[in-house]
Amino acid sequence: MPTPEHDPLPDVAVGRHPDFGIVAANPKQLAASTWMLKGFDFHPVPDHPNLYALANQQRDGQGRATRAVALLRRADYRVDAAPPRTAARDVSGRRRRIGILAEPSAFPTVRQDNGPTDNRDSGGRAVAAAGQKRLLHDAVVVVPGIMGSELIDTATDKVVWGAPHLFRYTARMQLDRFRSLALTDDERAGRTGRIRPGGLLSVHEWFPNLGGIEPYSKLVGDLRANAVHPHAVATFAYDWRLSVRHNGAKLAEFANRHLAAWRAHPEHGRHMVSAGEDRPGQLLFVAHSMGGLLVREVFATPGAADEVAGVLTAGTPFAGSVKAAVVLSTGRNGAPWLPREELRGIGRTMPGLYDLLPGYRCLWDGDETRRLAAADIVAIGGDPDLAVDTLSWQQQLAGVQLRDHSLVVGVRQPTPASMHSDSGEAVASEELPRRKDGMPLQHPDGSPMRQVLGGDGTVCTAAAQHGEAREIPVARKHGTLMSGNLVRNMAVSALSRIRGLEELGDILGDGKFGLDAPEAVRLGEEFTIRLAGTLNPAAVNCTVEEVTGSRATVRAELRRDCENADTLSAACALTQPGLYRIEVSGGTEPVSHFVMAAAADA
Repeated sequence: MPTPEHDPLPDVAVGRHPDFGIVAANPKQLAASTWMLKGFDFHPVPDHPNLYALANQQRDGQGRATRAVALLRRADYRVDAAPPRTAARDVSGRRRRIGILAEPSAFPTVRQDNGPTDNRDSGGRAVAAAGQKRLLHDAVVVVPGIMGSELIDTATDKVVWGAPHLFRYTARMQLDRFRSLALTDDERAGRTGRIRPGGLLSVHEWFPNLGGIEPYSKLVGDLRANAVHPHAVATFAYDWRLSVRHNGAKLAEFANRHLAAWRAHPEHGRHMVSAGEDRPGQLLFVAHSMGGLLVREVFATPGAADEVAGVLTAGTPFAGSVKAAVVLSTGRNGAPWLPREELRGIGRTMPGLYDLLPGYRCLWDGDETRRLAAADIVAIGGDPDLAVDTLSWQQQLAGVQLRDHSLVVGVRQPTPASMHSDSGEAVASEELPRRKDGMPLQHPDGSPMRQVLGGDGTVCTAAAQHGEAREIPVARKHGTLMSGNLVRNMAVSALSRIRGLEELGDILGDGKFGLDAPEAVRLGEEFTIRLAGTLNPAAVNCTVEEVTGSRATVRAELRRDCENADTLSAACALTQPGLYRIEVSGGTEPVSHFVMAAAADA
């Protein structure tokens, strides 16, 4: 949890209180800190705001608190565990003698890094560290989003998606690999196998108009480090070009095979006996983006979800994404160095892309919006048969609910929420009509009221909601949701049956930044980075770095924007090709955005 170095207050303070024993304080009153402390069995002390006492301290209280400090620091929280003679600060910042003080031997400094804590013996078995409420004994399946699985040409064994070193790719090389993703007539007829999924994405990737995505290695590592044995956690790679219905059926088979294999695993049985578990392991899904739609497909299949205990989804477009329509029409500035008509032809063959089309009232028709019809999809370049199929599929899945569902929703990022058609092109907008009880509202002069919902840059907040799921708002971009410390720790905590999500009441991590920049630029072309959420340039730091191998860096200094008083901005130009991460730190957790830079071939 990054905290500006000049900030005198820690995010969490842990130590001993003369009346309440082992306690923790939340001096900044962060909702994320409150949630994490409750997960570690620290509970509010009556009449002592922001003070939390460890429950059942007779059960190795010191060890459990030490473990809590270690995990909080791993999640980048600034944790104060000061020596007993050091005065602490109260919430107002004043020094006090009776404070949240810790003995050095009780709360040692823990090395901070980005890798998972893996406490295992020589046989790979997880060793229950002091303070860990329970080891995860359920069977976990991690389901990535669209673009999140490596794809391989079966005939040549060549990686066509997920290959490293994008910075070396010319425009022609990029177009060749996009061409290889287009479905053939045989694949459209159901004879798949030309392309096979490898593993989960292990490098950064990028697709025109969908943007960039980060690998899932940190998330998988954290889950395996907290399982009874690494074999309890499996990853489901799939050919995301194909329909959700096709891949959902494969996921149902894979998940139930994984559950059976884990229940037969020696470590599962050993843990059942040693921990006194009252039930065998069940299935838990952790899904990103399109992966959540595959999980919903499992629940729509009779009997397939009987053994599912819970689901965590992040950035799943349960009601679709306008960006999918933009990809079908090739949109504006998707990849200015590539031929638009050819990109349109590639995208229109992919059933999986159609399954991401918005199912809510997103198409402007005068001053109102309506749902997309098959003719609208065809008008922007879609295939008639695939358009009809996906609209029918959307209707069939509309009422399917997920069991024990926690739902991460990206917020505060500029996000397309609606569209209009302009000469066969889907033109996106962030605005939607403001409604009450389903009816559009008007200003006194009769003009329609409009609203900007925001989201994660790809999925607007309304489209990410689903039924009665517990919503957890996080201020991050779509492609980076699963790599952030907060969501990774949430996944571990939720799957270890540490709950309390409904008590968050605020944006996780107090994330406040909205970051906006193009997703693709030509080499040397100047563009603008804009940041909402602060007006103090000294409070934030902006870095621009190539992430696929060259590691080129570019200076970008945020200043007060002359045209928009509510934002900071920076001018930037990229002179070397590659996929660049723009990252702004200074809040609770950094917010990132990917931009691809390339030049047209001579």
